[in-house]
Amino acid sequence: MSGYKVVAVFWEDHITRVGHEIPQNPDEVFEVPTLTVGILLRETEKSLLVAHDLERLADEDRGIYTTILKSTVIGVKEFGEIDLENIRWKGA
Repeated sequence: MSGYKVVAVFWEDHITRVGHEIPQNPDEVFEVPTLTVGILLRETEKSLLVAHDLERLADEDRGIYTTILKSTVIGVKEFGEIDLENIRWKGA
């Protein structure tokens, strides 16, 4: 794992409401977009996979991540790249 982009993704998140009046115009329920910041691990034709925390095990990577449908993306800001192979971990 190396050379990954650090990104901020501004997107319209899906919304579930319980016990609210059904809106006449469903487009009006999107009050504020969601901001997701992290490492862009995967990008497909349909989605972005942004990791917030990574745990690097011997045989796999695990972590906390968000998968964002590109059709909901308002904008993406890149903040450079991070080379995860060359990070010096404390105590290493």
